[in-house]
Amino acid sequence: MEQPLQEDTKIKDFLHVIDDSKIELNVKDLLEIFTFVDSMEKKLNLVSTELQNVKTQLNELNLQIDSSNTMIHRLESRLTLAHSRLKRLKSVIKSNVTKGTLAFKQFGMKGLLKTLDFIQIKRAFQSFQATVTLSITSATKSIDKIDRISQEFDELKKHAKNIAGTIREKEVTPSTSTHSFSSLMKKPFQTNINLLSSIKELTNKSIKKLDNFEQKVATFPKKPSLLGQLKSTQKQAKKDSLSTDKKIESTR
Repeated sequence: MEQPLQEDTKIKDFLHVIDDSKIELNVKDLLEIFTFVDSMEKKLNLVSTELQNVKTQLNELNLQIDSSNTMIHRLESRLTLAHSRLKRLKSVIKSNVTKGTLAFKQFGMKGLLKTLDFIQIKRAFQSFQATVTLSITSATKSIDKIDRISQEFDELKKHAKNIAGTIREKEVTPSTSTHSFSSLMKKPFQTNINLLSSIKELTNKSIKKLDNFEQKVATFPKKPSLLGQLKSTQKQAKKDSLSTDKKIESTR
């Protein structure tokens, strides 16, 4: 697992610089975004661990079923992509924070506003979110497929045993072994859906927090430039001079 954003020295420096600047800009939204990303990474690692556990269980039970292996492999591929996009997201955040810190130290809020690429950060969040959504869809389809396989297998067993039962004039109900296997297979996928859904929710919250911070930065009171102040002073001085000249002229 990579270093959490909250423990990254560049992130800490950025928050420290803004906090020490005494400007009225609440960085709570940013801090929460970093917390959300760290939480998403932990949950994504749990999803991968859960998937590895079911693979181990299947191996221990010597269950080599093509359909189950295919479902697990498909979800593994989705999770690999999700890890990659989360890594990219963190990289984008760190890069913007590093540039933002330097710009803020040199030019203040004006530099920060021009440096932070909110569109790039938001797109990185959305790209990660899209992969998480695909993973949820994949896990959901796997559960549906497990249910169908289990039902079909039960019907076949029941049919075969009923044929045998007819000879003995006794109907035999299917055993619960198929249901046990079905429960074993569905559990990790359901757990993963719950974790991935939580990650998706955190991603939505992060995007909203990012929008809030962007609006605060964009609407932050801008100090007038020195050139603008000079022109304003000159204009007012000229106006006062004309007014004085008119008064002098009127007294003659």
